[in-house]
Amino acid sequence: MYRNKEEKSKSKSKVLSENLQIPQTISRSTAYIELSGNSEAIIEGCKGVLEYGDDIIHLNIGKNEVRFSGTDLVIKTYFNEQVIIVGNILTIDFS
Repeated sequence: MYRNKEEKSKSKSKVLSENLQIPQTISRSTAYIELSGNSEAIIEGCKGVLEYGDDIIHLNIGKNEVRFSGTDLVIKTYFNEQVIIVGNILTIDFS
């Protein structure tokens, strides 16, 4: 039925994404941001930190930039284009 292992994997992934109504793949050039309340943000696709302080974290996310404002902001993790910000996030601005 399937020609190779990769084709089989893609077919399962397509079926799963259709059933869950989520994108099948996210382009590496597209940033992805996930929020957990106002206390944690996970950013995939970060190209660099433009500004860093306890009240502002400004990130380069490829074609755009994102600025998190709040209090007690900290970059908990920055590895392999993934950033985890924790603290009291009050605003998020895109430019």
